[in-house]
Amino acid sequence: MSASSEAEREELGYQYSPSRWSTRLPAGMVVDAHSEAIIAATKTARETLQCDLGIEYLEPGGPVLDIYHPQSTSGALGDVVFVWYHGGYWVAFGVGHAGVAAVPLTKHGATVVAVGYTLAPKADMTRIVQECRESAVFLRKRFPDKRILCRGGQLSTHTVRAYQGDHLNDHRLNHRWEREDVPFI
Repeated sequence: MSASSEAEREELGYQYSPSRWSTRLPAGMVVDAHSEAIIAATKTARETLQCDLGIEYLEPGGPVLDIYHPQSTSGALGDVVFVWYHGGYWVAFGVGHAGVAAVPLTKHGATVVAVGYTLAPKADMTRIVQECRESAVFLRKRFPDKRILCRGGQLSTHTVRAYQGDHLNDHRLNHRWEREDVPFI
């Protein structure tokens, strides 16, 4: 590896490690504080919103998603399903960490979905990406008349954003969506 490649790799490692550069908290506390905050926000959403938890979107016993329903869909986001793929670098977190945006978004009429997927090392990247794609197909079929906006923390999000026709992912990651009998969003 060249010196410039090694330097680039080290810089990326630094950028992807907020515990190394955060000024809010000491390095050893950043990830724990973040985890505690998003767990608390998800708990609040589960306790205060109408929600369907633990919906299996593949096979029984497989990955699940949670749906948080708005009290009214008359708000500015009433035609939107906001889908959140949790962070954790494919090895940590789950739907119990992913309801963080539910309370503020449902106040504006959006339906919010927190998607879980099998974590590494139990699943390899091919399986994780496929599960995320399958969740997008499941949600398109469940919400055929809504706009689906996918966001989150890593490749899983980029994978399904291709399904949305995101300009950064025009190639749709070579997935043949027409075989899924699901219209593009």
